[in-house]
Amino acid sequence: MNKAMRVCGVALALSATIGAAPATRGGGAQLDTIHIEELTGAKGKLDEKEGAFKVSVPRSDLDVRVAGVRMTPPMGLTSWASF
Repeated sequence: MNKAMRVCGVALALSATIGAAPATRGGGAQLDTIHIEELTGAKGKLDEKEGAFKVSVPRSDLDVRVAGVRMTPPMGLTSWASF
């Protein structure tokens, strides 16, 4: 299974688990960002102002061409999940 699929699977599993709990902002439960990184295999970034943790994975498995030019992951081919 490639990294992008693993991130999507973990995001779905965590959202199903976390989604059952009431949303809290500015207090309450804290995200276990280390555990999210371990499960997804991707490094993430915490936006404390928004209370969200985002992991991104470059999509090197895609062969996308625009006007005959091959797009590469740094040109915006990524998958991401936010918790």
